[in-house]
Amino acid sequence: MSISKLVRILGLLVAIVQATALAQPAVQYHKLSKKQLKALIASAKTPADHEAIAAYYHAKAQHFWAKYRKEEAALAEYYRNPIGYPSKYPTVGDIDRSLAGSYEMTAERAAAMEAMQEKLARQAKWPLPASNSGHRGCLHPRCRGLAVQQRGRSWQG
Repeated sequence: MSISKLVRILGLLVAIVQATALAQPAVQYHKLSKKQLKALIASAKTPADHEAIAAYYHAKAQHFWAKYRKEEAALAEYYRNPIGYPSKYPTVGDIDRSLAGSYEMTAERAAAMEAMQEKLARQAKWPLPASNSGHRGCLHPRCRGLAVQQRGRSWQG
């Protein structure tokens, strides 16, 4: 066997190992069902609750970034040799471009939700102040209730 064949086989094995390593975290976010996630979001009060939700969204974002990269690679392959694919609309390139855009948007949304939950986890580490000032517009469930109570009061000067 020649050296070039060995190098090719070694490169293929490395690519397979990397692909399986990227696929592993993608399954982890299925540990929570949608019903469990909604319940956890509604009742999240401790930093651990928010960190668990952030971990869910982190895994989801990683899953969709992996799918995005896969579609981008397929799109690059299509652009290298478009003649090798059927030209009937929608073309393979159109489909890959559309899927890549959808996966990118979903991954960005999940990353934004992860960042929000991490921020809420940091905020939940400190107890709420005795006065409710400074919590208007906060998205934390406990703060949302306080903001509603504040809006219901009549402020007389």
